[in-house]
Amino acid sequence: VTVDESALTYKDANKVFDYAKQAVSELQALDIMTGSNGYLNPQSNLTRAQMAKILKRSLEYVNLID
Repeated sequence: VTVDESALTYKDANKVFDYAKQAVSELQALDIMTGSNGYLNPQSNLTRAQMAKILKRSLEYVNLID
């Protein structure tokens, strides 16, 4: 999936580092990273629960789990 990085719809998308915008755009388009209340909070650390959710959705996307 290739998505234009300007497609980021998070309210704080301007805080995503330039090198990560393309990857974050793709993860958002695939509904792997959804944010919280419209925010991504890219400067914050991930919680275990957030990482587990990203990992689970990624594995589902590549059909390694149901």
